Amino acid sequence: MKDLQITTSDNFSLAVTSFSPESAPKAVILINSAMGVVQQYYRKFALFLANEGYQVYTYDYRGIGESRPKSLRGFEATIQDWAILDLEAMIQHIKANHEETPLFTIGHSVGGQVLGLTPSAKKVEAMMLVASQVGNWKYWDEGRVRLKFFWKYLLPSLARVFGYFPAKKMKMFEDLPKGVALEWSKWGSNPDYLFAFDFEVPKQHHELTFPILAWSFSDDGYAPIRAVKNLLGRYKQAKVTHRHLSPQDLNVSKIDHFGFFREKFKDSLWQESLQWLGGLSEKLNVKNEKLKTSS
Repeated sequence: MKDLQITTSDNFSLAVTSFSPESAPKAVILINSAMGVVQQYYRKFALFLANEGYQVYTYDYRGIGESRPKSLRGFEATIQDWAILDLEAMIQHIKANHEETPLFTIGHSVGGQVLGLTPSAKKVEAMMLVASQVGNWKYWDEGRVRLKFFWKYLLPSLARVFGYFPAKKMKMFEDLPKGVALEWSKWGSNPDYLFAFDFEVPKQHHELTFPILAWSFSDDGYAPIRAVKNLLGRYKQAKVTHRHLSPQDLNVSKIDHFGFFREKFKDSLWQESLQWLGGLSEKLNVKNEKLKTSS
């Protein structure tokens, strides 16, 4: 495990952690965090993957965790920046340092929404989604009023008053830069979410053709199945495998929005994910070897 600093095209320094296997990696896996979640949350899962032969990178988006400035007041960042600048810098770094190794991404919640906004999205060869969804209260059967209040009123109001969204004070998640909170509010207040808006770069979700393994869970209050299916429908050309499970399927009391990355699922969810990743990496490495030989 090694801590790195990777510089984006606008000269922002991202806090990154590299988890390297003992031998040549089967593939490189880039983990894109959920909204307001620090990269350390994914450490045990990253170590598990590295021990299984994968090169893994985690990182903090600008304004989050170790990529946060001393004060968020006056700090400019949006979710677009996370995709177009931060995620882009990570992909560019990986392709420069692991040119011939397959690149996979794992997107948790918002981390699976933004790949299609990244200019180099087509350099990714497979993606695993964990509790990733389109966020608008209309896709929730329970808690619609609360979610509407959160996205339409609470997020923008507190972000403007404090100069950032003080999520920690409410024991929710990491504080969010003002621009992130305002953009998330705008997206969450529209039934079409981010797909209702134009960005500095074209949206590529519908053009991506790689395999996707999507996980969703019946007790996830942040990603109900209708919201998950809506997002999966945006990846129109991708080869999607959707696994929707209940806690009872795994003989546990709870999975929720964050449970997948807890070590107690090492022998179930992690192993099934590993089988999927292993099958893909083997096929891609065989394909790459044939291309080398023929050239």
